[in-house]
Amino acid sequence: MDRLLEEAVSLADELVPTQMKAVREKSASRVAGRRRTGHRVQRKIHRDWKEVIDAYDHLLATSEEIHSRAIANMVRKWKRDNSPGPPKASTKSGVDDALTGSDLKMFVLLSLVGRACKTGSEVGHLAFGGFSDGATARLRTLYEIVMIQCALAIAPYEVCERYQAYATIEYLADLKEQRRYKVARSLALDEVDTEIAEIEAAASKLFLRWGRDIRRPFEWARPILDSPTGRITFSDLDRQISGHGWRTMYLTANHLIHAGSFATVNGFDASKRYLNSTRAALNDDGLLFVIQGSAALIELATEVFCRQFALETGDPDECLSSKAVKEAARAVVSATDSDPRQA
Repeated sequence: MDRLLEEAVSLADELVPTQMKAVREKSASRVAGRRRTGHRVQRKIHRDWKEVIDAYDHLLATSEEIHSRAIANMVRKWKRDNSPGPPKASTKSGVDDALTGSDLKMFVLLSLVGRACKTGSEVGHLAFGGFSDGATARLRTLYEIVMIQCALAIAPYEVCERYQAYATIEYLADLKEQRRYKVARSLALDEVDTEIAEIEAAASKLFLRWGRDIRRPFEWARPILDSPTGRITFSDLDRQISGHGWRTMYLTANHLIHAGSFATVNGFDASKRYLNSTRAALNDDGLLFVIQGSAALIELATEVFCRQFALETGDPDECLSSKAVKEAARAVVSATDSDPRQA
C-alpha cells in the first residue's frame, strides 16, 4: 500500500490536475496574507504593550551590562592572579584543556547568565511578535538554564568540574548519533570516526576520575542533592533548587507547548472558522505569562550571578549591582499591571 501511495503521489499532477493547481495558487496567495497578519498583530501588540516592551528591553539591557562588566572583572582577576585564563582550545573534551576551581566556576556562571539574557531576548521577540506558544517554549528553556545556574552557584568546585566533564559525554553521544545517521545513508565517515576515537579517549580519562556513572544526565549534580537514589533527573534537581512555587511555572509551560492533550484540546476553537490558529495571534494572557515569568527568571539569574561572582572575585561591588536588575524587573511587573485589553 505504501508503494502504491508513493506512486500515486508522484502522479498527482496527472491524476488531480485541478486540485494541484488550486493548492499551488492558493499557497502562493497565502504568503502575502500571512505577512499582513503578522504585521497587523505586531503593530497592535507594540501599541498596546509599549510600556511593557520598553521596560522588558531595559531589563535585558541591564542584565547584559552586568554580564559585560563581569567579563572585564574576570579578566582583571586572571591578570592579577597570573592565571592563564580560558583555554584557547575548545573545552568540549573536558580533560586536557579543562578549567578548574574558581576559574571554572566563574567561566560557567558567566556563560549561563549570558545564555539566560539571550534566551530572554528570544522570549520577548516571539511574545511581542504574536507567538506566545513559541515564547513559552523559550521560557521553559530559560527556566532550565536558571535552575542549573542556581545549582552551580551554590555548589562546590567539584560539582562544576563534574558538570564540565559531562560536556564530553554529551558531545560523544552527538557524534555517535551523527555516525549512525550517516551510516544509514552510506556517506563518508572517516572524519567522524577519527573524532569519536579522540573523544572516547578523553571520556576514558573522565571515567577513571569520576566513575562511569558520570555518563548519565545530571549525575554531575549528585553531591549537592539530599539523599539521591537511582538515576537523577532534572526534576530532582529542580525540586531541590526551586521549590514548588517556581516549578509551577515550568509545569505550566510544559503543558502549553508539548504535544499533550492539554495544548491540543485547548488549541481547538469551534467558534472560529479556521478552528486552529496557524499564524501570529493576539494572546494577552499568554504574553503576560511569559513576560512576567521571563522577567522573574532573569532577575533571579542575574542576582544569583552577581552574588556568587562577587565571592569568587573578592569584589563586593559586583554583588550590589544586582539592585539595578531588581529595579528593572520591578518596572516590567509594574508595566504589566495595566491590562492592555482595557485600552
